[in-house]
Amino acid sequence: MKKTLLAIILAVNAALAQNSRLTEIWENEAWKNSKTITYEYLAGVPSQELHQVWNGLTESWLNQTRTLYTDQSIVQRISLTQNWIPETQIWVDDFRVTTLFVDQIIRTKEAWTGSSWINSERSIDEIVPQTSSTLTHQIWTSGAWTNSHRTITTFGPNESEMEVINQNWDGTQWVNVSRREVTVLADSQSTTQTIDQVWEADAWVNVVRTLAQNLSENQHQSQFFNWQDQWQLDSRTVITTTGDNYHSLSENYEAGDDQWIPYAQHFRVIDELDEIKTFQNFIGNWINDYRETTNWSGILQDERPSRNVVSVYPNPSADTIHVSALQTVQSYTLFGINGQLIKSGKPTNDHFSIDISTLKNGVYILSADGKTLRIIKR
Repeated sequence: MKKTLLAIILAVNAALAQNSRLTEIWENEAWKNSKTITYEYLAGVPSQELHQVWNGLTESWLNQTRTLYTDQSIVQRISLTQNWIPETQIWVDDFRVTTLFVDQIIRTKEAWTGSSWINSERSIDEIVPQTSSTLTHQIWTSGAWTNSHRTITTFGPNESEMEVINQNWDGTQWVNVSRREVTVLADSQSTTQTIDQVWEADAWVNVVRTLAQNLSENQHQSQFFNWQDQWQLDSRTVITTTGDNYHSLSENYEAGDDQWIPYAQHFRVIDELDEIKTFQNFIGNWINDYRETTNWSGILQDERPSRNVVSVYPNPSADTIHVSALQTVQSYTLFGINGQLIKSGKPTNDHFSIDISTLKNGVYILSADGKTLRIIKR
């Protein structure tokens, strides 16, 4: 009996793992603790997220909030968020969120009154595989769900265009608020143009235009323009990658002097155990602002969440999706929205394709190196 119990304890401990993210602020020429988040995993699945803040007087970490993940299946996810009460030294329920992956994706938030759970807000993501997605947010009022706001995403026929419209509910009808139009331009730099507009006096009014393009294999630039009767160049951000590391530089454009003036930058440096992001502001010279350190020492190398960046195109697609990643993808799985395994593979490549031509139109879930993406077959 003792041997059996010991074996169970060892098995549970072996399945438990954690990593943390520490945020520090730059103060008096030194890094000072600010806050930390500790993530715990059970058999590779998230089980808890603990938020703490630093008390400079006592030189110790103080509990703030925690989220417990009680059900993380492919068709349902449940999370419970609690607040720490210092006076009584206990955790008290605050709210819980249940996400259902059915024909629609329904996310419901409930608040704890002290004796029972009551509805608070929810979102409903309705997919029309051929053309669009509508994400509707509602609040619980007088015993019924009432519309609040929604986002409608429409895909163009050639899969290189997309329109996103945000609307508010005024009590009787949906009213336009803002719109974003995204177009992939046919040029050698794979330029993506984004135009953001607001609804004023029954018409769309230009606000910001963004041109994102690849300058080289390891350098990406986004330029931002403001609307003043015509598009005026305002600022840019250039990201340069070197392996897993990158440098992001943001600059404002001074039209009078025709020059770029830096105002912010951040770096990401990765080693065996840590991922460090340092953020700086430019005020005559570069001044540290804050930094985030993610530590992986509590997780075995082969159990750590992938740092890979994975994207899929075109999406929606009628026959083939192409998967692109910064690093080699070791494995992938494709599920139906009901959790049924459709197919899996081990491409051991950073670019590969998946044939979905025989699948029925609808929504599918692609998991690649721990990254989860929603795929639409049309």
